[in-house]
Amino acid sequence: MNRKSGFTLLELILTIALATIIITIGVPSFQEIIRNNRLTTQTNDLVMALNLARSEAIKRGTTVSICKSSNGTQCNANGCSGGAGDSIGWSEGWLIFVNNAVGGDVKCVDAGEEIIQVHGALPSQFTLNPNNNFTNFISYKSNGDSNNLGAFAVCYDDKIYFSRTVIVNSTGRIRVGDDSDHDGIPEKDGGAEITSCTNP
Repeated sequence: MNRKSGFTLLELILTIALATIIITIGVPSFQEIIRNNRLTTQTNDLVMALNLARSEAIKRGTTVSICKSSNGTQCNANGCSGGAGDSIGWSEGWLIFVNNAVGGDVKCVDAGEEIIQVHGALPSQFTLNPNNNFTNFISYKSNGDSNNLGAFAVCYDDKIYFSRTVIVNSTGRIRVGDDSDHDGIPEKDGGAEITSCTNP
């Protein structure tokens, strides 16, 4: 008897059904992993920039500021010559500069102030927004203290779920907020969850 090898129709249908189930379950999980990795990358970029500004202030013995900037040469704040004004947010990028503010504006890069680092805009689906304490800038004094305390929210598609918070306390310490109740919404200092991506 000569028997031919191959798949029967039933075996083929079962294999396709099983592959469909695995793909249906696996693709959304993979997309979630990619989103979380990208959120972590954007959050780490901000944390590194804040830590750089703080360490440069201590090292140089002077005030160093980080401000929102869309052009990499001037802060986006009303009154800054060459800046885009208050309407442009942190998502468009930021810069770190030595802020002597002698005869100048504390929220602007004045003539002779050195720009230490520039960071470009975040990818289009990501947003970076501070609470009201860091609307235009944050400064570090020569002892490492920040000019204020507050938080930033890093969000994907403006959703607070699985977003990240970056918290700066009054001593200038920077940390990423926890999600201690594991509901996907990070907390600020004091344990309160952020309520929006626009004003954490």
